[in-house]
Amino acid sequence: MNLTATLLGNHLVKLSWIPSNEGENSSFFYYLVLIKGGNGTVNHNETVTDLQLIINTTDPCDYYEAAVIPLCQGIVPLTSRLQMPGGK
Repeated sequence: MNLTATLLGNHLVKLSWIPSNEGENSSFFYYLVLIKGGNGTVNHNETVTDLQLIINTTDPCDYYEAAVIPLCQGIVPLTSRLQMPGGK
């Protein structure tokens, strides 16, 4: 997956992702989005059907890591991770 993060303001970040092979990933109906803070604690945990999500970060100076996990039946999920803009 191609995962990107765009800073929209001091606390808003838009995450968006594109499956690497649309035909191969056509059976993915849901995406689990996990956001971890610099201390490793999960700050956001949400399942979505869209290919983007806007989240509100609690501390714009903290380090955040995003992971998007496609969910479907019968296929082992792959994870895309990136460091979100802003912060340390």
